[in-house]
Amino acid sequence: METPLLKRRLNPILLISTVLTLALIAGMSVVYQDQLNNLVSSKKDLQEELKDKEQTIDSLESERQDLEERTSTLNSTTAQLQEIINEKNQTIDEQQTTIGGLNTKINELQTTRDELNNTVNNLRGNLTDVRSDINDVCGDPNIDNLTEDSQDICDNY
Repeated sequence: METPLLKRRLNPILLISTVLTLALIAGMSVVYQDQLNNLVSSKKDLQEELKDKEQTIDSLESERQDLEERTSTLNSTTAQLQEIINEKNQTIDEQQTTIGGLNTKINELQTTRDELNNTVNNLRGNLTDVRSDINDVCGDPNIDNLTEDSQDICDNY
């Protein structure tokens, strides 16, 4: 007869428990392998998302720098325009002062003109009175005692 490979008989409980343990270990290995694949996949997804976020950050950083340069340029332009405005306001103030002086001079000249007009009117009135007196004197036929100068005035009148 053949010799049995094992000299002892196997314990069925031990055999079943060993097979079950090995089956359990194999099942757990499949589960852990699946979880490990999920973790690797999640890591890759997170790395891609991180890369996208870094690109977004770089883009936003570049945009921020552009905006800072633009803000700096606008601040410089604003300062220059403020200087121009201040110069214009100073010019306006100087011109208003000049206008005030010219208005004062105009008022003085108008007063002088009014005084001269009054003087002219007074002189015209005097001239009218003198002509009337000359007319009365020269037109009177009874006046014989005129001086030579008075007679010349009457002749020229």
